[in-house]
Amino acid sequence: HTVDTYQRGGLRACEPSGAERAERVGPGAIPSATPAWERDTVTARTISRVSARCIVYGGGVAALATALELATLGLDIDVVGPMPALSWPVLPMGGVDSASDVEALSDELLLGSDFLAQPDDVAALVDAAPRLVANLQRIGVPFQPDAAGKPLLRQLEGMTSARALFVGDRTGHHVARALEAQLLRYGHKVRHYPHHEMVDMLVDGRFAGCVVRDMATGDLLGMPAAALIIACGGNELMLSRSISSPACEGALAIAM
Repeated sequence: HTVDTYQRGGLRACEPSGAERAERVGPGAIPSATPAWERDTVTARTISRVSARCIVYGGGVAALATALELATLGLDIDVVGPMPALSWPVLPMGGVDSASDVEALSDELLLGSDFLAQPDDVAALVDAAPRLVANLQRIGVPFQPDAAGKPLLRQLEGMTSARALFVGDRTGHHVARALEAQLLRYGHKVRHYPHHEMVDMLVDGRFAGCVVRDMATGDLLGMPAAALIIACGGNELMLSRSISSPACEGALAIAM
C-alpha cells in the first residue's frame, strides 16, 4: 500500500525523534517493549523520508545471523519476529555439518533432497560451511569436545560419515543464543520486536518501510526503512509432511 493510505488511517510510526534515537539503552538490553515514540501519529512526511534503518523479518538463526552481519557494517536494524526461544531453528538437536569432504557432502545433500535442491546452491552452502562453523566457535557456541579438546563429531542420519559438530541435544538453542548475545554488543543500533508480525509493505514511489501488527494489542505500527530482508523460513503449509514448523511464515513472505 502507499504511504497516504495508512496516513489517513492514523498509522503510528516506529521512528524515534532525534533525542530518543540518540538515547542509548543499558548494557545487555535489546529494546523490545513499546517505546513512547511509537504512540505518536505518523505523518506522510515522516513515513516517506529515507530511513537508514533496515528491517529483518524473522526470529530464528537466519534472521539473527543476518542482523548481526548488518550491525557489524554499522547499519541500524529492526528485527521483527519471535524471540529465538520461540523459533523453529532452536529445536534441531543433531548438529551442524562441517564438510571435510566437500563432494561427498554435496552428493548426500542432493540425494537427501531427492534431487530437488539446486546443485549450485548446495555447492555454495557446503563451501561456506567450514567458515561459518569456525565463526560459530569464535562467538561462543560450545561444541562438544573430545578427550583431546577438539570438537567431537557425530554421524547424522542419512550421512555416510561423522562430520557434524553438536552441543549435547540442544545445538540449535546454543547457536541462537550465541548470536543473540553478540547482538547485545550493538545496544541501541538493534531493536527487537518479538511480538509483532508484518502485514504490509509501504510504498512511496519506492520501498519506504513496513506495516507490522502488535499481536498483543492488534495495533498497526509503521516502520520506515531503507531495505527489507525476509528470513522467516519456507512455505511449510504447502507440504503435507515436513520436519519444519508450520509456524514458519514463508507463505507470508511469498504473499508480500
